[in-house]
Parts: sequence; structure tokens; C-alpha cells
Amino acid sequence: MMPENPRLLAMINQPEHFTFPLTLRNGEQVTFRPLRQEDAQRLGTYFTSLSTDTTNRFGPHAFTMEKAQELCDQVGQGDTVRMIAIRTEQEEVIAYYLLQFVIPVDDCKRYSEYGIQLDSAIDCRFAHSVLDNYQHSGLGMALMDCCKKIVRALACQRMILMGGVYVWNDKALPYYIKAGFLKAGSFRVGTHERK
Repeated sequence: MMPENPRLLAMINQPEHFTFPLTLRNGEQVTFRPLRQEDAQRLGTYFTSLSTDTTNRFGPHAFTMEKAQELCDQVGQGDTVRMIAIRTEQEEVIAYYLLQFVIPVDDCKRYSEYGIQLDSAIDCRFAHSVLDNYQHSGLGMALMDCCKKIVRALACQRMILMGGVYVWNDKALPYYIKAGFLKAGSFRVGTHERK
């Protein structure tokens, strides 16, 4: 089944336009590319190797082998594009990003309270995770730059962080500000305050 969203069709029909070779500060070669159906095992290995601290900061879905298989089975369907960064020689996943091109009603309502009108025609949401031993290596910022290029190529004007930032995650807010994001406001999910 092919997606109806023209943004997703562009990525499916021309994945080479959304694939980025990168060289890390340590000289390691990395490829950032769309997730493929055959990536289930390597994505599952990535998911299950993340620390509890890392998985606690990511809210869109569980990090299990079963979830990896489900996500790979759904490649090209729905309103979400999933990207992975792999160590080029080892084919090991070291980061996972998702871009969602339909803004949920709850997010539209929350942002409108901050005076920001979201529109799925020009806005998208994203979430990401980076393998623990690659955090603070510059990889996340390099991949964020790639995501911005993808979003612009797909005619989006703004990206919002899916679920915000937990207030206790004191390293995240400066990271997002450095990446060019603005703080829109604060909100609560259950007993957790987020920015």
C-alpha cells in the first residue's frame, strides 16, 4: 500500500535524496538514511542496547525487537518517516529519528495556547534517540542538521519536538536551543512537567 502523503512518496521514490554520508569528529563514517524493511534486526539490536536513561527520554513507542519488526513492516505506510544512522562499515544502527507529518489535535491545541498555530501542511513533529556511547559526540547535532535539510526539501517550515523536553533533562534544552529551536512554553503530562 502506497502512502497518500506526497512527502512520504518523495522519500520512497527517491531515497537517495534523503541519504547523507557523514564523517564524525573521530573520523568514523556514518550514513543517515531512511529505514528499510530489511532493517528490523539491526534496529531491534539498537533498541535493546539503549540504557534505561536514554529510553526514559523517548516517548513515542517502546524499544523492543518486536517493535523494530513492526516499524520495519510499516515502512512506506502512514504519516511517519523513520531514519537511522548506521556505522557505514559495520551496518550498526547508532541513532534513530522519526519525522511525523500529521500534527495531532492535542499538539495543535497546546501550541495555540502559546500563540502558535500549527498546520500539518507546513509543520512536522520529530523525535530521536542516539546510542549511549555516541551521545555528546556531535552526532546528534549533525543528524539534526540532516533532518532540517529533509524537512525543508519536503516543504515543511517548522519542526516541533514530539512530547517536548522533561524539565529534569537539563542537557536537552541547551541542545535544542543550540540547534535553533525556541521554547514555546511548559506543560504537564501526568506528573511530569515538560518544556
